[in-house]
Amino acid sequence: MEKSRGHTARYEFLESMKQGTDFGLQNLRDQKRKYDASLSAGSFSDIKSVIFCAPQNPTVVFSGLFYPDFDFLGKQLQDLRNHSVSLDLLTFSFTPMADGWGIVFAWHSHNSGTCIPFMESLATRIYEDGKPEEHLFRFVVPSCENIATSPEWWEALPERHKVAIEKATSYGVDAFAPIRRDYLLKGLEGITAWKFENVISDMQ
Repeated sequence: MEKSRGHTARYEFLESMKQGTDFGLQNLRDQKRKYDASLSAGSFSDIKSVIFCAPQNPTVVFSGLFYPDFDFLGKQLQDLRNHSVSLDLLTFSFTPMADGWGIVFAWHSHNSGTCIPFMESLATRIYEDGKPEEHLFRFVVPSCENIATSPEWWEALPERHKVAIEKATSYGVDAFAPIRRDYLLKGLEGITAWKFENVISDMQ
């Protein structure tokens, strides 16, 4: 009897993971259709973006995408467990620039209902404390699977900072641990040397 319950629990867990994977894949296909339609029509005004520009040499490079769940104020923007509606997608990546580098946030205009409030919450936090590098580093590290760091920068970090980064990169891996609504509010302070001089925005 005990064994049967265990098998049932494992089956239900694996089935829910399969359903989640299928749902995520379907959303990506929906997103691809939107981007393909814009590209075919040459309608690049459908692509919205915000770029944070930094003058110094980069220490971290990355490229990722995600469905914003909670914003920088801890407010829920969309429920990733709700498979009855399409999810809004946000992309973010490192990009070389003429002088230095930048963090590019980009999304299709169909996703603005979630992506604009997400970016506005980041603007609010920056306005409150004037530390864009802290909020952006805190976002990139746990949110991106495709990330690489400068070996020299990494080796120069204090051990406590390495431990904090390693812990943050594993955030969200545990399928049994719920996503915290405050995961973008605190953590990884005082680590990054990023400094941003200006912002280029095409949100509206």
